[in-house]
Formats: sequence, structure tokens, C-alpha cells
Amino acid sequence: MKDDKKTEIKVGISLLVSLIILIWVIAWAKNVDIFSDQKELLVSFNSVAGLSLGDQVSVNGVRKGYVDQISNHGNNVLVKLILDNDVELKKDAQFSIMMLDLMGGKKIEVMPGDEAEPLDYNVTQTGHFAGDISTTMAKLGMMEENIRTIIEELTITLHSVNNIIGDDEFADNLKTSVASLRDLSYKTSLLLDENRKGIKSLLDSTNVLVSNSNKFIENNSVKISETIDQTSILLKNSNELISKIDKFFVEIKEQKNFAGKILYDEKFYSDLKTSVESLKELTLILIEQLKNEGINVDANISIF
Repeated sequence: MKDDKKTEIKVGISLLVSLIILIWVIAWAKNVDIFSDQKELLVSFNSVAGLSLGDQVSVNGVRKGYVDQISNHGNNVLVKLILDNDVELKKDAQFSIMMLDLMGGKKIEVMPGDEAEPLDYNVTQTGHFAGDISTTMAKLGMMEENIRTIIEELTITLHSVNNIIGDDEFADNLKTSVASLRDLSYKTSLLLDENRKGIKSLLDSTNVLVSNSNKFIENNSVKISETIDQTSILLKNSNELISKIDKFFVEIKEQKNFAGKILYDEKFYSDLKTSVESLKELTLILIEQLKNEGINVDANISIF
């Protein structure tokens, strides 16, 4: 009887130890430290793309936690993260679901942020899916038609180039052009060799001319400045004169001066014309009297 009890106690202890070891192994595999303080944080994603419970959470590439819960919440997915107690996140922290390996594993990458204000762990954060091979292949599938069109156009272009290069006439023309270019290069080289002294002399003369010009400008800089100033004054006066002329013509058009009244005021013009005709008649009378008997003055002078 005592042996049976001992056996039961041994079996119980063995089961308990095995259970503890199993829990420890599972916690180790899931990166869970059951003996340390941890932080909880909810992050909302529009898609988790195959993220699983226990997947790792990295902060700047260093494993600092794991995924504890995943649940649908309307059109989004809420993911509960368990983070190590030494993780310090800021208000502008970013959360991204990324590929862990080529086998399709996922992880959550956290960028801790730079702001001075710490993150409020009671507020649900917003994350995004950074993409993986499947999304990349899907985008490539959407571009398949464009890629096919580009390849077809490239094939046509290469075919046309091959036809041009394979044409005997084109090949002969190309050879002729290359030969002509070689001959031109040779003649140019000969020309430079034959006129090397002349070219050097021309360059020397140009250098002398530039030097003399610089000296002239340097020696006459004051006069040149005065000339420029006088030219500026002349231009300013010319602008003022043009402005006055414009104003004069505007006054003429608006009949504000004598010339405007002569040109545009019909009554003034008529009176002036009448006065001129009267003066003309008076002049004719005086001339006629001077030719005959002199000027006759018929005046009645009364004193008192």
C-alpha cells in the first residue's frame, strides 16, 4: 500500500515537472519571459497578411516581444503586443508588419520614434502592412500587360535594328562614313600641324588683345563709370521728355491747351477763321486806299 502511494507521488511529481518544463519550452519558443514585467499594447492594422500568435515583435531589429492576440474589429484587425519592460516608445512610434523570412513568416517591426513625449500604452495605435513577396508578385501581375507591351515593342525595335544593320547598302554607307570620318580626322591633324605656328601666333595675339583690353578698362574705369552714369542720366531725361510729350499730346486730344482747341474745338476754329477773314478784308481795304488817295479817316471827335 505504501509502495502504491510512493508510486503515485512519484508519478504526480514527474507530471508536474514535465508540465513545468513544457510550459517553459513553449514560453521560450514563443519568446515569452514569464518571470519579467511586460507591457501590453493594442495596434490596429487594415490587414495582418498571415500574422500568427507568438510571432516576434522587434524594436529597431532587436526582438523585444511577441504577438499575444489577434482579433477582427470591423474593417480592421486588432493585434495585442506584449513588449519587454525596458522598451521605451515615443508618441510618434511606427508599427509595420514585415516579412521575417522567405518561407512567409511575419513579424512586427517597431520604430520607437523621436518625440520627447512618451507613448500612451492605453491608446490603440495604428500600424500598416509593409508588404511581402505575395504583394510584390500581385503588383507585378498588375504590371504584366505593360511589361508584355514593352517587351513586344523592344522585340520590334531589335528586329528593325537587325534589319538595318544586316542591309548591305547600310553597311557600305556606314563603312564609307567611317572612312570619311577617318580621312577628315587625318586632314584636320595635318592642318593643325601645318598651321601650329599660325594658331599659336593667333592665340598670343588674342591674349595680348585681352590683356590690353583689361588694362584699358582698368585705366579708364573712372571715365567708363562716369560715361555710364551720364548715359543713365540721359536715359532718365529722355524718359522724362517722352513723358512730357505724351502728356502734351494727351492735353491736345482732351482740348486742354491752345493747340488742342485749334485742332478739335470747331467753334474756336470757326471764330478764328472769321477773325482772319475780317482781318484779310481790312487789309485789302487799306491797301486799296493807299494805292488811290490815301487812308480816309472818318472820325467824329467830340470834346466835352
